[in-house]
Amino acid sequence: MWRPIIVLAALQFASGAPITSSTQLAYYMTNEIVSMVETSFLETARLLQRVIDDAELFMPPNTQSLILDAFGEFVDLVKEIDMDDSVQLELLATDLDYLSDIFELKDSAELDSEADRMVMRLLQEHGIDDFESSLLKRFDTALKRIEEQVESYISGMSPSKLQRRTEFLDWFDKFKNEKDTIDKLSMLFDSDYLF
Repeated sequence: MWRPIIVLAALQFASGAPITSSTQLAYYMTNEIVSMVETSFLETARLLQRVIDDAELFMPPNTQSLILDAFGEFVDLVKEIDMDDSVQLELLATDLDYLSDIFELKDSAELDSEADRMVMRLLQEHGIDDFESSLLKRFDTALKRIEEQVESYISGMSPSKLQRRTEFLDWFDKFKNEKDTIDKLSMLFDSDYLF
């Protein structure tokens, strides 16, 4: 679930315009995805900050939790992030990759330290499952908007251009028919038609 966001972290903002060329289409798609990722980073940081705040209230002072430290590092990076700075985005992507591994440890019995188990319980109490579902819905909505723009772009293509772009049309047909949001995001990132 979190891996697509990691891939997106390396992107930079691009301006949108009425789509009349493949370059403008790529800019639109990039802008749509980067906007979604920036919002996801901010909302993830807010969720983690609530967990950190509660952990500070409920855990004894000087308690060590590697998970809580990772949450704090991510929140600090998001507060300072410049979405146009590829070095900062790379750091954020690395942190998010680590967080995604942590989020997969929802069964707190798998964790070694009691402090980490408590942090994971707090994360569950703050609704990580609902949060992930909400992010997936947002990704799906953004993908639908991208799909509509690509359809609009294709409808404006000349017959000769349609014949030359059969590979793109085949890819888009598969993309449009894919129902799984994560697989659809992966198809988008793995394609030669974006970025």
